[in-house]
Amino acid sequence: MWLKNGKIVKVFLLDIDFLKDNDVGDAIIYNTTGSLDYGDAIYLKDMNRIELYKHTE
Repeated sequence: MWLKNGKIVKVFLLDIDFLKDNDVGDAIIYNTTGSLDYGDAIYLKDMNRIELYKHTE
């Protein structure tokens, strides 16, 4: 993800939050470990670009 503050982060996408009661905005739920047990949020309004990569084993 390329953020508006210039930072580039590589993350594992877990979910997308489109809740109507979310007053901050829609968010991507992610983490940096690949675990499905937890995640942090980054808001779509804070992103410039997202590049998706599907890992295959």
